[in-house]
Amino acid sequence: MAILSVTDLTKSYGDKTVLSHVTFAINKNDKVAIVGDNGEGKSTLLKILTREIPCDSGSIYFESNASLGYLSQEVITNLDHTLLEEMKIAFLPLIKMEENLAVLLDQMNRFPTSENIKKYTSLEEQFQMLGGYDYSYKIEMLLNKFGFNKSYYHRKISSFSGGERTRASFVKLLLNNPNILLLDEPTNHLDLIMIEWLEKYLKTYSGTVIIVSHDRTFIDNFANKILAIENHKCELFTGNYETYSKEKILRYEQLLKQYRLQEKEIQRYEMLIRKFKPKPTKTSFAASLEKKLSKMERIEKPKENKKTIKAHFDTLLTHRVILHACKDLTFGYNEIPLTEPLNLEIYNQDKICIMGQNGCGKSTLIQCLMNDAHKLSGINDDFRKFSFFYFDQNQEILNPQMTLFDTIQSEFPLMTNTEVRTLLGRFLFYEDDAFKFVSNLSGGEKMRLIFALITLRKYEVLYLDEPTNHLDFSTKQVIADILEEYQGTIIMVSHDRYFINRVANKIIYIQNKHFIIEEGNYSHFIELHEIENNHFMLNTPKKKDKNSNFVQKNKDNKKEKSQIELKINQIEQQIQELQGQMNDVETQYHWSEYQEMSNKIETLENELYDLLIKLDNLK
Repeated sequence: MAILSVTDLTKSYGDKTVLSHVTFAINKNDKVAIVGDNGEGKSTLLKILTREIPCDSGSIYFESNASLGYLSQEVITNLDHTLLEEMKIAFLPLIKMEENLAVLLDQMNRFPTSENIKKYTSLEEQFQMLGGYDYSYKIEMLLNKFGFNKSYYHRKISSFSGGERTRASFVKLLLNNPNILLLDEPTNHLDLIMIEWLEKYLKTYSGTVIIVSHDRTFIDNFANKILAIENHKCELFTGNYETYSKEKILRYEQLLKQYRLQEKEIQRYEMLIRKFKPKPTKTSFAASLEKKLSKMERIEKPKENKKTIKAHFDTLLTHRVILHACKDLTFGYNEIPLTEPLNLEIYNQDKICIMGQNGCGKSTLIQCLMNDAHKLSGINDDFRKFSFFYFDQNQEILNPQMTLFDTIQSEFPLMTNTEVRTLLGRFLFYEDDAFKFVSNLSGGEKMRLIFALITLRKYEVLYLDEPTNHLDFSTKQVIADILEEYQGTIIMVSHDRYFINRVANKIIYIQNKHFIIEEGNYSHFIELHEIENNHFMLNTPKKKDKNSNFVQKNKDNKKEKSQIELKINQIEQQIQELQGQMNDVETQYHWSEYQEMSNKIETLENELYDLLIKLDNLK
């Protein structure tokens, strides 16, 4: 049953349409992720649902008893409250009931009448049923999961940083336990362990959850439905992001196939009309074809999937050598180390991701490795001078007053106009885009421009501090494609698990001032270390018996091979028979019959191809 339905919703800003005739319905307990490129209207839709902004037309229906919760700093009612005071507001009815129980208990002790005992027992049962004995535990558990230990409990919220206030708002929102939870970028300001915990919590949340997020792994692990926004329209898909991606490609391919088949049909009709129209005995046949052609509902050619960036990094080093070594390296502020001493060797082609809890020193470490910044003691040796690039979260390497064209040509004046335009085109900047000012670019566009610049320089090392912040899925994917192919060294800070899995081949995780260093990407790291009590603990993987079930598997393979070979013979015979029928000249003038046989052959050939691949894999 739908807890939320939207019908024919439209929203524009001036002459710019953001959402156009959007219709969808979301059921109770659905876990929905709203996805789409930056600027497509995801946050706008969320704000319309929360009544923060009005829509131009259309209707929104919420189930009558639905309570709505939206993550914003307004969840906090008073900055002068302590953290614990603010959290307890979510349980004011229970706290009042608790106070009444204390009064009744006192009365019952002084006057143990049956009436007082009955009153106390009745209220105590109600208190227990509503979770009165659990609310303190819930507050403590959620605060702990979001990084607030007891030292924060009696601090005023006005003393918190922006990130801490956001996390406190998130805790209070979860304690309020609304039927419908609306979250815009819920993983912002959360470290990896918090994110891992949150996705499991929201997946089992006893209500409907709707999020906007650019964290693909989070969506894959959390969502059972995807609401995709593209070209001002919305479409609801069942499944997580991976399922949605496959379904989107499949729908595109099916529509393209239908379009091409219709084009062939149109061409064939037109050919037959040209051939038979001049012949008096075939005029009526040609006229009927013309009538069919005029009534045919034309399929619009589907838009091609977005182009990908075509880029290549050249590096000076082509063979594997050690670039950097740390021995007993400490770093920090005011002579206080942030971590234990670090011992590490870095080679070219290492792609290292530094991870850890908020404030553990990830960005400080990357700066220390790069140029000894914040170094306190130990060895931090570069064995040779190498060229490097540093990307920080503020993207300060770009001049906002310059155009994209001038940004490239000012640094590489020998490049011709055509070469500059070609380079920008490879990074999806077309035609007049070249003359946009940097100040008018989105975060994703700035990233593409930065990578267009650095592909022209033969860097041996890239230092990247949170390179995927605020990027949409498309831009993340193309940046990951580029860095996967990069043959130099990467040292980066990130908490985006999809991006880390694509790029990294070594993880350095900082936990309670200690280093956990593992070869491989994040998926491999999480196989070795499971989260327990807000910490990564070492797993001992069970060894697999390579010889187990070998004999049974071999028998099964032989049986399956014989079945596949029989099926292949049957399909080949069917194809041969159909091809014989299609060679019949008369059949060629019965278009529907001819097309039906052609479709059957194509289906059989695809099935035959799959069976041949399967048979080859069994050998």
